[in-house]
Amino acid sequence: MPKHGRHIEIRGVVQGVGFRPWVYQLAARGHVTGSVRNDSTGVIIDAFGDDDAVAHFTDDLGHDAPLAARVREIAWRQIPFQSVDTFTIAESETSAVKRVTIPPDLATCGDCLTEVFDPNDRRYRYAFTNCTNCGPRYSIVTGAPYDRTCARSRSIR
Repeated sequence: MPKHGRHIEIRGVVQGVGFRPWVYQLAARGHVTGSVRNDSTGVIIDAFGDDDAVAHFTDDLGHDAPLAARVREIAWRQIPFQSVDTFTIAESETSAVKRVTIPPDLATCGDCLTEVFDPNDRRYRYAFTNCTNCGPRYSIVTGAPYDRTCARSRSIR
């Protein structure tokens, strides 16, 4: 089966809502390699694989996204195939144009409330606790692209 690549740009509420980890999982299920990253306008994906796999992957990006995500636009163009062994969540890139949408504060989810009220949890009484289900606290976002710090980089083979 022929292989190709797609450069995919996604706009909407796609930062701080678990979108990149979701894309990572979608790529793993669909046997797609490449990378996903935030930039100042949304999320950028370079996807490589069999024609059918990349086409299905692109179609799936508009469905079943994380609860707080709101995909407004998906644009893609074909790019030359690159033989890449993994799919990674890459470092974000900043550009002069800033059009990213950060969601307003959402109600704190049950998992975060459990952490806040558990005296044995490291987030006990921490007012800014949030996760990908209840989104970033709008009041703590200081710039775009919005990145959560993570302990390690992810890649799939």
